[in-house]
Amino acid sequence: RGGVVENIYINNIYMKNIPTEAIRFNMFYDYSAPIREDGKDRPSPYLERPIAAVTEKTPQFRNIKMQNIYCRGAGQAVLLQGLPEMALENIVMDNLVMSAKRGIVCVDADHIEMTKIHISVEEGPVMAYYNSTNVMIDKIFIPNLEGPLVTINGDKTGNIKIRQVDGLPGKDLVYVGKEVSQDALSWQ
Repeated sequence: RGGVVENIYINNIYMKNIPTEAIRFNMFYDYSAPIREDGKDRPSPYLERPIAAVTEKTPQFRNIKMQNIYCRGAGQAVLLQGLPEMALENIVMDNLVMSAKRGIVCVDADHIEMTKIHISVEEGPVMAYYNSTNVMIDKIFIPNLEGPLVTINGDKTGNIKIRQVDGLPGKDLVYVGKEVSQDALSWQ
C-alpha cells in the first residue's frame, strides 16, 4: 500500500457488461471508507474516525485524464474514492458514454473535471459528491432519471460548478446535505 500514481492518460476504451465499476480509483484498501461502494453512508463510527497521518504508505493518485470511454452495462459507472488525508487530485473525464445500474460516486477528491458525459442510470443519483472540492461538471446529457441528478454531502464539499445539463430540467434535481455550505454549488 502506498506510493504515487500520477500523469496517466487513458483513451479510447470500450467495455460491456462490467459487473462492478467501469472506472474505479479506490484509495481505501480495506472496508473503512466513509461511503460504501454502493454510494450509501456507512454507520457513524466510520464517519467519526480520526483522519490518518500522511506517511510513505499513503497512496496518492493525481493528474489522470480519461477520454473517449464507452461502457454499455455496468454495476456502477464510476467510483472515485480518495482518502480524507489525501484527496484524489486533478482527475479529468472527457467524453464518457455509459449505461449502468448506478452512476458516478466521488469521495474525497479535489479538482475533478467532467465534460461531455452521456450517462444513463437505473437508480439515482446520477452523480454523488462527498467531501469533494473544485468540481466542474459541463456538457452532461442524462436521458433518464429516477432520483436526483446530483447529491452533494460532506462538510468539506465546496466549489462545485454545473454548466450545462441536457435532457432534463436543472436546479430542482440537486440534493444538498444540511452540512454543506450554501455556496458550495453554483450553476453557470
